[in-house]
Amino acid sequence: MFLLAPVQWLVNLVTVLPDLLRPGIFIGLVLLILWFIFVQRGLPNLWHALCRGTARLIDAIVGIVLLPDYLVTTARQKQDQPPGQAFLMVGGVAERMLDGAGALYQRHLRDPIEWKPFPWKPLVVVVVIVTLPWAVMELTSPKSLVRQELAQGYNVWREVEDWAGVDPSRRADPGVVWPPRPRALGSRHHGRTVGITVHCNADSRCKGRLILRSGKGTRLHSREVSVRPGATATVHMKLSREEASTHRVLVRIARADPE
Repeated sequence: MFLLAPVQWLVNLVTVLPDLLRPGIFIGLVLLILWFIFVQRGLPNLWHALCRGTARLIDAIVGIVLLPDYLVTTARQKQDQPPGQAFLMVGGVAERMLDGAGALYQRHLRDPIEWKPFPWKPLVVVVVIVTLPWAVMELTSPKSLVRQELAQGYNVWREVEDWAGVDPSRRADPGVVWPPRPRALGSRHHGRTVGITVHCNADSRCKGRLILRSGKGTRLHSREVSVRPGATATVHMKLSREEASTHRVLVRIARADPE
């Protein structure tokens, strides 16, 4: 879980961008990080740089802490007075800290990184390939098959944002909004009539296309159904004599047209 935290942080970072740029830029950043780790072998150099930065930070903090000591000691010397005992003790501790920081800096001193050429062109191609279909999705009608198929594909990115804990108000637009589907609770045969009980477990009206198939997969009938929030309804569908002779009828509720 600890190793996944940087990925989640990266997902949250790209949510400041427009929706269509997020998947492509995220993939580009991941590829950039992988190149830095495995091709550039930058982790050891990054570790040495962090250690040198820590040594410089210690040096700066000690300098700031010793500034009052310097001012007071200088003033006492002008009055021909010796430095205070407390300042002598602080000075000894500070000297040891500066020696340790200096040793840390020298231990991690390395030659400058020799940067290898980064494959910018393939990276740009990848970002464009991921971004262009999203732009096509935004430009087409919500009821078009192209937009619906692209929206289902890019729903993976919305699942990634959900996994990363992105605030719902900042998540990418779904592209196509489908109404919630009712759930089939069961079916009963009454001669040539099939009664299917459906239930809506959503906060808004459920809509879907009720499809009946034979046990062999042959499509028998389909019908649009609409159920109020929290309600249960029974939908009756009449079969022909040949269809009624089917020993097994499969019930499926498909998505309704997008809103």
